[in-house]
Amino acid sequence: MIKVGLIGYGKWGSILFEKIKTHARIRFVVTGNHSVLDDEVVMKDVEWIFVATPDHTHYEIVKLCIKKGLNVFCEKPLAPTKEQSEDLYRLAEAYGVKLYVDDILNYKDFDYMLVSKPYGINTIKRTKPGGGIHKDVLSRLAYHDFYLLYDRLESKTITEVKVHDHVDRLNFEVEWGGSTRVRFVYDTNTSKKIHYWNGENLYTPIDGLNIMIWKVLTGRADFEYNRRCSLFANEMVETLTKKIFPNVAVVGGGIFGCTAAWMLSKNGFSVELFEQHDAIIREASNINQYRLHRGYHYPRSVETALSSKASEQNFLDVYGKSILDHSGTHEYRIASENSLVTAEQYKEFLDEVGLDYEEVFDYIPGCDLSIQVEEMLFNSNELRRMCYEYLNGYGVNVNILTEAKKEDLVEFDHAVIATYAGINQFLEEKDQRDYQFELCEKPIVELPEKYRNKSIVIMDGPFMCIDPYQDTDYHVMGNVVHAIHHTNIGKQPDPIWQEEFKHLLNKGCVKSPSITNIDKFIESGKGYLPGIETLKHIGSMFTYRVVLPNRDHDDARPTEVENINDKTSILFSGKIGTCVTAAKELVTSLRRKFYET
Repeated sequence: MIKVGLIGYGKWGSILFEKIKTHARIRFVVTGNHSVLDDEVVMKDVEWIFVATPDHTHYEIVKLCIKKGLNVFCEKPLAPTKEQSEDLYRLAEAYGVKLYVDDILNYKDFDYMLVSKPYGINTIKRTKPGGGIHKDVLSRLAYHDFYLLYDRLESKTITEVKVHDHVDRLNFEVEWGGSTRVRFVYDTNTSKKIHYWNGENLYTPIDGLNIMIWKVLTGRADFEYNRRCSLFANEMVETLTKKIFPNVAVVGGGIFGCTAAWMLSKNGFSVELFEQHDAIIREASNINQYRLHRGYHYPRSVETALSSKASEQNFLDVYGKSILDHSGTHEYRIASENSLVTAEQYKEFLDEVGLDYEEVFDYIPGCDLSIQVEEMLFNSNELRRMCYEYLNGYGVNVNILTEAKKEDLVEFDHAVIATYAGINQFLEEKDQRDYQFELCEKPIVELPEKYRNKSIVIMDGPFMCIDPYQDTDYHVMGNVVHAIHHTNIGKQPDPIWQEEFKHLLNKGCVKSPSITNIDKFIESGKGYLPGIETLKHIGSMFTYRVVLPNRDHDDARPTEVENINDKTSILFSGKIGTCVTAAKELVTSLRRKFYET
């Protein structure tokens, strides 16, 4: 029997496995790890490799297989672009190996008749569970229909594209050569799986997958015809993606930029994300108090409190898995002296906003009021993992280690600037505005056992807080005064800071940092948190915090979504918990711009 290997064992890979084993001996199955190709014992006499991994991985895996002298059957599409597919076909010819791309519908017993323009519009309708209308619909569904149309349209060019619906389903018309018009209707928000071609059900009892695999492995398939169909489908997907899905650049891979990117892609935009670091969620999204604010922190800004409270459920609906199971107890305490809000004023604020609390009547040193509340903490590492999952799942092209420039954005239909501290560098001078830039330190410490799993905030004014640090037994400390090493108001952070702190900024937890205010943290906090003077300083994190200038009187932290001009929007982030709400607002704004005008 022919010996084959299978790379990829997800939903479709497992289906392939059951079909392949009736025609060949399967030597190995791996879930994306292709290092097995270097194992001479396992690979002995293997003739074919079946590739059923995510689309964006096909190019590199297939290229590697070809260079190993292996024939390749690849799930569609062969590669993300026609250019890459052509490169693989040239390589396969040079190495003398066969290359075949899944074209299962060509093995259905159906006559794909087309009617010409004067007699009506051809209609292709597909429904399939999945949810979301984004550019992936073309590579997942339309790709099949394009290779079915190859014989009829190979010599014709697209002369017109009309989009009828882009909200709950993708409904568009394409005219080729001024004579043939086809309407494509793709609905992924259903539980049914159907495919109609001009009203006829394309799903027949014939096992096209089994026939295709048999013909490929026995050499009976028409490999040249498959090549032409595959390249034609590639070209159609590329061309129509550009015509149907507006091309949006999102600059900044923090939680706000990432959320905006995948939600835009989910809602009908072709999105590229640019992040200057080696991973997303690196700066302020990764270095903070890890508190999902419900509003308790902002008695002097009812607007910020209401925004935090209203946004919480949106965040949980999307990123709920990032919430720590051991969120522990959460306390807010009003200091007896130097507080900008009295105990009575704070309770009035809580009642006004509708925030639940339980008053603690135990003696708390230095405080007039202590309340215990229900609040949550998140794990930024899990948040990063989930963002990658959403970005990949919705087909966002993620460019890490890529510092975007203003001139790079000209080629896009729209740009979303979500760089937090770097917004102004992407705006014209007339559109730039002043921000307050604060270079902050967040010490990571080991506290006495009595503070285990406790979040405590001393407020409201120049005080401190402690919160559990991720999935560890440590705490992260905050301080309104001593956390800030430098402050300036202007268009950008003071460049002098960057030189002084470049070895510390956004490096995660730095052990024994050369610059630290830990002694000041301890001194200012020991009157409210007895015993913290015995803490162990594990290290400190350093990053920028950016707020609106001259708002110390109310400590407002608004989240702003603003269209600067016809081609640029800014996403200025306030509290992390508002990221999903802000992304929804951005999606609504851009959908209105591109699809409702």
